[in-house]
Amino acid sequence: MNETIIMDSSDITDKKRGLTGSTIKLIALVTMFIDHFGATIVEKYVMGMPPGQARNVWVIIYLIMRSIGRIAFPIYIFLLVEGLKYTRSRIKYLGRLIMFAFISEIPFDIALNKYDMNDIKNWGLIEFEYQNVFFTLACGFAAIMCIDAVFNKLNNQALNKEKKATDIVIKVVITLAIGAIFAYLAWLLKTDYSVFGVIAIIVMYLVRRKPIVAMGATCVTLAISSIIEIVALVDMALIAKYNGEKGMNIKWLFYLFYPVHLLILGLIKLWM
Repeated sequence: MNETIIMDSSDITDKKRGLTGSTIKLIALVTMFIDHFGATIVEKYVMGMPPGQARNVWVIIYLIMRSIGRIAFPIYIFLLVEGLKYTRSRIKYLGRLIMFAFISEIPFDIALNKYDMNDIKNWGLIEFEYQNVFFTLACGFAAIMCIDAVFNKLNNQALNKEKKATDIVIKVVITLAIGAIFAYLAWLLKTDYSVFGVIAIIVMYLVRRKPIVAMGATCVTLAISSIIEIVALVDMALIAKYNGEKGMNIKWLFYLFYPVHLLILGLIKLWM
């Protein structure tokens, strides 16, 4: 009896020593900010520099910042799949993603799709050639929400009958069909990470019971679209330290930081 109590206390202590969900979330926010600072302020500064050694140094700094930024999106995907598991209302969760997708679009366009004040005057505050990552997350979450609902229904039905090989085939077909629908939607909307972003979310969901492997598979999936995404494999080390605890309640910081920092960076860039 005493031995059992000691083991439980040790397990709890070890668990608390890891990274909480909020800590991982803050790492994603910081690396995303570094990426966007490079894609806005540093990029415009480099574009205005004459050729030479100084410009080459800043190009290297720019590439390093964009590489660091690759760490962020796979973490967002991991947190999205965690959200599917823990959220009280999946519909409300999806609604928040869609709401902030629209809230973030003008700041996103100002920061990443406009180059000077003349662009704002001639094109307006919004364009539709490249949409922010919240649209990708919304498409991916809708996909895994549908897949999970169908899987649960099939699993419940399977309790009353003998499992068959055809059950696996049905799940594969359903996954491919739902994935194709929402990946195509992301492609139509021209979202950040587009088709591979949605596929990566589905991959994370399918391998979620082995988080480290899931993170590796997700990063490799993203790297198919752009080899620089392979840098995100360092996220496997972060997930290995994840203790499963929520940590600080920074849900709204997570949502609000994206449009606010893009708007600030975009306005600075326009006035440079």
